Amino acid sequence: MRGVIDRWDQALEYGTVLADRVFDLSQSESWDNRATAGVTAMATFALAQRHEVVPHAVGLDRLICPLMHHTRYMGLVHSTLPDNHLFGGRESDDPVAAMWAWLTRRWPTDVLRFPVGTGVEYPPRYSIAGRCTPRPATEIYLLWAANAVDQALRAERGALSHEVRSVHVTGGPHTGRTGRLENPVWQITADLQRVVPGPPSAYVVTLEDLSTGQPEPIGSRIKEVPADYLAPM
Repeated sequence: MRGVIDRWDQALEYGTVLADRVFDLSQSESWDNRATAGVTAMATFALAQRHEVVPHAVGLDRLICPLMHHTRYMGLVHSTLPDNHLFGGRESDDPVAAMWAWLTRRWPTDVLRFPVGTGVEYPPRYSIAGRCTPRPATEIYLLWAANAVDQALRAERGALSHEVRSVHVTGGPHTGRTGRLENPVWQITADLQRVVPGPPSAYVVTLEDLSTGQPEPIGSRIKEVPADYLAPM
């Protein structure tokens, strides 16, 4: 059991380091940071158990895949971890079980759909803009966790940094346009287990309207542009 706990502690440390990439130091103890770290740590721990490696050896290319899809994430955890980790409850002495119970908790709400009896200011929510119907952290923070791993994977693969906000399109049908860089298009292996080697072949870009310089209407503005056709501004 001690070996399992040590592996969990390493996974939680790794998840926290990754989550810190998307939060500044003033938010290190925030609900959002803790939930993002916990969601990432559970995926790291499950993959480490499955492949019998230490958490830091899981690989960002493997870790990001279950974080991209809720069904794959839940499937990974439930198919890999034993029942004592999944159903021990929030008061369990097993830190894995306690974390999983917290991450999957559905928060009670009053008639106005605000949280009640939670003992915290901001339970899991739909959006950063404000409180909505509280949902489990495994639903709300999965994309936050994917974003944290994505930033680390970009650095590892030599991709355009998340700090690059604007790009100029230098080739293809959108030559001469400018836009906002959204995210890389990672290619996934056929078994959906890993990102293929190398930097991303394309990026999602929100193009600006040629006449106004503002983003185009939703539905027409978002394009996948080959990486070779993009220049940071």
